[in-house]
Amino acid sequence: MKRVKVLNFLYWIVLLLLLAMAAWQFITFINTWTLMDREQTYTRTSQEYDSSEWMQPLYMVASSGRRQGRVSLVTTQTAFYQEAYDASWKLLRELLSAGSLQIDCITYAEAEDGNLFCRYAYESDRNTRMLEAACGLTEGILDWEGEPFSFREIRIRPSGGLRTSPAICLTEAGQSRVLHIQTDMDLTEISDTLDQKLLEICDALGDPYLDSAYAFPGRFTTHLYLRDQDKPETVTPWRVRTIPITDQAEGLSAAAHFFDYTELIHAEKYGEDSWIFTDDRVSVRLSATGIVDCVRTSVPTGTTLGIGEAYEIAMEYLKRDLRIDPTPLEYYLSQVEQTPKGYVFYWNYMKDGRPVQPDETLLQENDMKSALQIEVRGSQVYRYRRWRFDVESSEIRIRVLQNSEIRIINEWKALEWDQILPVYRIENGEAVLYWQFSYKGRKRYERAAT
Repeated sequence: MKRVKVLNFLYWIVLLLLLAMAAWQFITFINTWTLMDREQTYTRTSQEYDSSEWMQPLYMVASSGRRQGRVSLVTTQTAFYQEAYDASWKLLRELLSAGSLQIDCITYAEAEDGNLFCRYAYESDRNTRMLEAACGLTEGILDWEGEPFSFREIRIRPSGGLRTSPAICLTEAGQSRVLHIQTDMDLTEISDTLDQKLLEICDALGDPYLDSAYAFPGRFTTHLYLRDQDKPETVTPWRVRTIPITDQAEGLSAAAHFFDYTELIHAEKYGEDSWIFTDDRVSVRLSATGIVDCVRTSVPTGTTLGIGEAYEIAMEYLKRDLRIDPTPLEYYLSQVEQTPKGYVFYWNYMKDGRPVQPDETLLQENDMKSALQIEVRGSQVYRYRRWRFDVESSEIRIRVLQNSEIRIINEWKALEWDQILPVYRIENGEAVLYWQFSYKGRKRYERAAT
């Protein structure tokens, strides 16, 4: 009997050791492939960044200057995103506000020096009028040859501990021209803060991305950032589920916050799970496909707002709607359009730091260009449209990508891509990861095999 007890005791000890080893190996595997020990999701708030929020990049690139051709990609899924944006935006704002600006238009090669830098990357063009409004600058102060300068990238270069002045570089799409901005003002303290933050980020993340200009000499003159094949990316499977409106009470609950007086709302059903709610000023349509379409019947005329004021109105409206929504997705500004009557702002969703592309048929059927869009006329929101859904995610089914963008580039033998991004495309409700390659306005997609 005593021998049996000893054997049972040894059995449980061995079992516990095996379980501990298995758990340790699993955690090591996850950390190795996804950097989950350093890349954690956080919640954005307007207080953390510039008040407009439209200068927040799709992602940032940090370079320590220590390893030529190696950079760290800082997405919204990285714990360093907030810190990197705070430190870099502060230097950008202080430099542009310092006065005595020296502005030149140079080539991309002239702007490169291999030292520390932080880059903001955008999916669509921004311009200096938007940047001026975000920084509270006088309109036109950053014009080049009397016109606002359009850019797809902001490069913020601190002094890097050298006897060089900090600089801001605004780069056109295609990296053909760069607006180079410096000042004679002393910004040493702010610059040193960004220096240290960039070094800290690159040390922690390990520079796992390759600069295409160095990784593919002679094939790329542009600077794209490709994840090292030895450090693959991972994907967490997820899908979208349309939120059904089965009766008038559910529809009214979803639409009520668009109205000032709910007792004046008139409801009408026009299809399965589809409703229209109206009063004398607002009409809201909730479709079975998840599209929310809100139109104000009249808006004040004769009021002309600047783009900054119009954007703040749009953002306040968007956040008010998102507060009651169960969708746990981030969003980013993808495009801004000025119209004869105001502005239209377009956003798309993000998941795991990657853009989400809605089904094109769904957008076309509803005359939409993006998942969220707001038209501001006068001093009010005239029209608001959004694709509304819930997310079903499989957190325990993490998959490792088998084909990196580097392997695909080698297969295609293509030159001069303008941008390479991992994006989710929604296919029959399933989120499928693709590599999106852009070249002179044209896009090509390759499914990311897992």
